[in-house]
Amino acid sequence: MGTITVGWLLILFIIVGIVTYVADKKGKVAPLWFIYALFLTPIAFIHVLLTSPNVRELEQRAIESGKSKKCPKCAEVVRKEANVCRFCGHDFTRNPNMPPS
Repeated sequence: MGTITVGWLLILFIIVGIVTYVADKKGKVAPLWFIYALFLTPIAFIHVLLTSPNVRELEQRAIESGKSKKCPKCAEVVRKEANVCRFCGHDFTRNPNMPPS
C-alpha cells in the first residue's frame, strides 16, 4: 500500500470515530452507527449531524449516572441537586420519594 492509501484510511477511521462518538452522545446505538459509518461514511457523517438526540436514552443515562433524578409526582427528570421540581413544584426536601397528598 502506498502512503496515500494509508492516509485515506486514517482519515476514514477518524471520521468513522467522530460519527460513532457523536451518535453515542446523542443517545444512539454506537456500534450500529460505527458499522453504518464504516460503509457509508459521507452519508453517515451528515446523517449523524442532522439526527435529533434520543431524549429518553439521555435522561436514563443521567439518572443512572447520578446526575439527575425523576420526580415522583410528575415523572419528569430534574437535576440531582434540585429541591423543587421545576415542572410541578414538588418539594423534594419534605419527602424526597413521595408526592404530597
